[in-house]
Amino acid sequence: MEAGSPTDGLDFTGLTALAASNVQAAIASGDNFHGYIPSESLEFIVRNYRRLAFMKALEAAWLDAYVHASNFKECKRPTQPSSNDEMNAPHSFVSKLRRRHEPRPN
Repeated sequence: MEAGSPTDGLDFTGLTALAASNVQAAIASGDNFHGYIPSESLEFIVRNYRRLAFMKALEAAWLDAYVHASNFKECKRPTQPSSNDEMNAPHSFVSKLRRRHEPRPN
């Protein structure tokens, strides 16, 4: 790393020399560096988030690292009500909205 480069002060611990060089080049050119170190990007970001934010190199890489580290298979899609009875059930979202906007007795 040359003196005075934009990536001075970043902690490249755990990255190979090639990976560190690729990350430095991506940051210097304003590109998202996550693709160069997908398995290590979350740890790299945690170690360097303040400096990356200052360099405006954090947001895209953080989002990609988060998605890469998340397990969305366990997430369940919300189900849609199958009838008007379900829409009017006391626990439904629609019923709660209706109750919220009903006039209250004085």
